[in-house]
Amino acid sequence: MLELRPLPRAGLVLRREHDDWAVLFDPDTGSGFGLDPVGIFLWESMDGRRRVADLLEALRGHFAQVPSQVADEVQGFLRELQERDLIQLL
Repeated sequence: MLELRPLPRAGLVLRREHDDWAVLFDPDTGSGFGLDPVGIFLWESMDGRRRVADLLEALRGHFAQVPSQVADEVQGFLRELQERDLIQLL
């Protein structure tokens, strides 16, 4: 999975909340998906050109004290986004 390139689905809206979290809103379905600060960072870094490995490297450079299991957690997050049809993995 590290070589795949996540691409967000067009038309989704990221709405930041006052507590450093955000809601990813799908206006077509009316559904929302909550993102914590790490999820926001990843979402804003996905462009269809960066590989998952690149996102992990950027994450480690942006946040302090990134846990060793972050690769597994990020891959699980991306799989969930894909299952919800919020991203494509190219």
